[in-house]
Amino acid sequence: MIGWFLNVLVLRPNIMQSIETFVSTCVSAEQAVKAERIQSLWSGYGEIFKMRLEGERNRPKRISVVVKRVAPPKKKSIESNSHLRKLRSYEVETNFYETWSMRCDSKCKVPQFLGAKKLDHEWWIVLEDLDRSGYSERADDYDKTGVKLCLEWLANFHATFLGETPDGLWEIGTYWHLATRPDEHRDMGNEGGLKQAAVAIDRRLNECEFRTLV
Repeated sequence: MIGWFLNVLVLRPNIMQSIETFVSTCVSAEQAVKAERIQSLWSGYGEIFKMRLEGERNRPKRISVVVKRVAPPKKKSIESNSHLRKLRSYEVETNFYETWSMRCDSKCKVPQFLGAKKLDHEWWIVLEDLDRSGYSERADDYDKTGVKLCLEWLANFHATFLGETPDGLWEIGTYWHLATRPDEHRDMGNEGGLKQAAVAIDRRLNECEFRTLV
């Protein structure tokens, strides 16, 4: 059973003030105030929250933004595969929004990148609040129409980046591929032959002629 580790973060006043100042600068607002916690990040590595924007300098007018604060637990082993993989995944995510996301049009909509800041011990990503941009609905399951819309989004996303060299992103695959999962591969059972076939499957995927971002 996979467990979600929910870690309620109590931000130190100086950290919260720094985030507020940075967000205000990113969107030219007079003030940014933490308004709503959306969720924690996996294994207590931070949180995602909304910030309410105030002030007449806010142009174009935004009511709120979404902030992803990555703050790895200090007690985590800096040598573990899991820890290093998580840090790399957040670096890749930041690079995608900062360098690549502006190429996504309305056919493969992603949140607009508004700013990012890397500190010694954590980093922040500031993004468009999609709820305020007309994407407030969340679906628990999909009918055929919903599935078709998802496939159309994926097709347009893949077509947008077909043949690109993924500078600053995962060089191979995503967060999930064999090279990132040596511990899981080692611990797999031998039933069904999947463990023995994993290397061959991984090699075939890496030899694919038509590559894109996923």
